[in-house]
Amino acid sequence: MASAAPSDGRLSPRKRNASFGDITDASPLMRFTDGAVKGSDDKVKQNRDKLWALMSSYLSNDVHTIQRAIVNHVEYTLASTRFNFDDNKAYRATAHSVRDRLIESWNDTNAYFDEKD
Repeated sequence: MASAAPSDGRLSPRKRNASFGDITDASPLMRFTDGAVKGSDDKVKQNRDKLWALMSSYLSNDVHTIQRAIVNHVEYTLASTRFNFDDNKAYRATAHSVRDRLIESWNDTNAYFDEKD
């Protein structure tokens, strides 16, 4: 759908809002050009440092943390409650929790071999 017509009668296209604008405070062009936009090097570095800081910790493998992860996957990934919880949902939530930890290991392995290459 187009916005209101300009005075010359042509329709102007609507502009899509930036999907990550609230999170990064950066324009879409600055987020994905990796500093190619003049004057954006500091902002790109700042955003990259923020991402690295947020990803610097690992999921714990103690019993309580794994139980909490399974419960979180039941509620948020499977959109289930304790009132309609069954064996299938328990299995799927556990699989998601295991997958989360496998992805961390997988990403570390890829980073290691990227550095070696």
